[in-house]
Amino acid sequence: MVAEKVAGKVAPATNQVHGHDTARNSFVVESIDESIVAFATVREKAMSSEPAFGEWRMPLKGTTYGEDIVPCMVEVSQGSPNKYEVDKETGMLVLDRVLHSAVHYPGDYGYIPATLCGDGDPLDLLIISPYSAQEYQGLEPGVVAKCRMVGIMDMEDESGRDEKIIAVLADSRTSAHIESLETIPPHLVREIQHFFENYKVLEKKHGKAKWARVLGWGSRERALEVLRDSRKAYEEKKKEASGRPQRFETDLWAPNMLHVPQRELKDEGVAYAYINVPKGTTTAYSYRHDTSFRHYRFTLDMPSPGDMGFVAQTWDRDNLRPATVQILSGFPLVSECLVKIRFIGALKVTYKDFRGNTVVDRKFIGTPYNDPRTEHVVTLTNINKHIVDHYVRFYEHHNHVSGYHGFKVVARLGAAEALDEIRRFHQQYAEDFPDRKIYNAPNLWCLPWGFNETSDTNASFLNAVIECPKGDCNKYEFNKEFGSLVLERPLHSATHWPGNYGFIPQTVAEDGRPVNVLVLSNHKLNEFSLCNVRVMGALLCLDERGPDLKVVAVPKKEPRMSEWTDVGVIPKHLKDEMENFFNTYKSLELSWRFCKVQRWVSRDETMSYLRLAHTRFFLFVLPMERVDHRLKKLEDENVALKSRLRLQPKL
Repeated sequence: MVAEKVAGKVAPATNQVHGHDTARNSFVVESIDESIVAFATVREKAMSSEPAFGEWRMPLKGTTYGEDIVPCMVEVSQGSPNKYEVDKETGMLVLDRVLHSAVHYPGDYGYIPATLCGDGDPLDLLIISPYSAQEYQGLEPGVVAKCRMVGIMDMEDESGRDEKIIAVLADSRTSAHIESLETIPPHLVREIQHFFENYKVLEKKHGKAKWARVLGWGSRERALEVLRDSRKAYEEKKKEASGRPQRFETDLWAPNMLHVPQRELKDEGVAYAYINVPKGTTTAYSYRHDTSFRHYRFTLDMPSPGDMGFVAQTWDRDNLRPATVQILSGFPLVSECLVKIRFIGALKVTYKDFRGNTVVDRKFIGTPYNDPRTEHVVTLTNINKHIVDHYVRFYEHHNHVSGYHGFKVVARLGAAEALDEIRRFHQQYAEDFPDRKIYNAPNLWCLPWGFNETSDTNASFLNAVIECPKGDCNKYEFNKEFGSLVLERPLHSATHWPGNYGFIPQTVAEDGRPVNVLVLSNHKLNEFSLCNVRVMGALLCLDERGPDLKVVAVPKKEPRMSEWTDVGVIPKHLKDEMENFFNTYKSLELSWRFCKVQRWVSRDETMSYLRLAHTRFFLFVLPMERVDHRLKKLEDENVALKSRLRLQPKL
């Protein structure tokens, strides 16, 4: 095929930062878009095994740490059966597999970056949270947390030695008493060992049974020894790779969501906000622009009453950060998405900082601009006074946990006053940030469309990018300009996604966008994650833009659905549920919008359609993407040249 010839020209990229070639077991074997490689590179360069990488903000000079403090890249939330991994070739979360047994992770699970163990992977770490006064929600996959090591579990599996560091969150008040294995509740120790000895019992690899064996437990001192050895092994492997060609010879900047352009703020009063903490979450995260990751800050005793984040292209010069906002929404938004909001007011507050200085701050409140459930809310007086009081109590508690004191609300600003303040912060941003470009935003549309050992384009295993998790009530779309999910709209009906909705990379549908896919699963999949799926067929729909084929698939590594090979085996009620959803989910939207299911499409017919959509991508979309990219480069070079000429002294 034409697609094969074009794709075959690009050599697979290797993992230089981790010091070994991961192409043999990577989710993607080649990249046709340099933004993906660049994004993965900057994320790898940002990672470190040093404690400073685990901080929620850039640490001050002279900050010191104990030798038992390490950062953890969280891949799996406590209580989840979905095993995710950070893919070194894309920098994205990838669903490695759904655990085959009826088990879940007994703690937040991840790894210490820039380390290397006997199995060829970084040093694993399990964050435990024995008990607290409320339900522990677990850390979200893809975040970074600063941890304190308390011991180690020595084990091996079919791949080799596989030690697990046992740790607690370094700044957690509820885990401050845990200093060694002896201070962990005895049953939790037995539970952890039982999990790791049994979670692979039903799994196979290349036809052979997987296995894991716990060899014993070690002290904090033993954990430190293993950490030092893994750091040394990583550095040695890195030196071996130092002579190989690098992906990029120049330094790269991480994509910074602070710079998302505000094209409607001046005239319409509508602005983009970036979500750090979803509504209902008790964990506080902070976005670090130098790493592009969210970092764990602390755990609260009450959930966030709204979706919490910051307003892009704003800068509070007095407090040296962007404007913070709470979003009053009908349904919680997913983490790390962008949402257009209207401002309905703000709380002007004061408090004392660590030095006893009085700080003046503003806590903005907004609503999604396209949410029909809140379109009647234009200012704070339009909502129940109790709701505003609840925001006040939340911020008072948040301020207390942050270590500040003397929190007071000195004024409640209306919508017009809040918008004036936002525009003032936007002006301060424009004055303080001359370079407002978002560097290296990954264009996930250009990810390879499938992964299999034979590169057979007839295979039904393809990659899917998840935009809307199963059960969610919002419609998100990937934005290639920002490299992020954007809230397209909340669903207007009392409906939710019957599966995980997203798109298949390197495909083009009739409407000029990637082909959509609905991934069925027992447990919801993470938004903005990658999943290798097995195509079963499709639903052919007709909407306001014309024919719209919605591929139906299941995760390749979900054993409970291994017999689901065609739409004919899907339970009738589940098929009826999907049909009913797509027939009705646009019913309350604009009168010209509609969706009607026409028929079910077989697997073979679906794959024929996808192969055609895949070819269209290489014939039409990819060349235009590259022309676009080259034009933007020339524009940037032109701006830089003009800037240099202005700075040159006149003769």
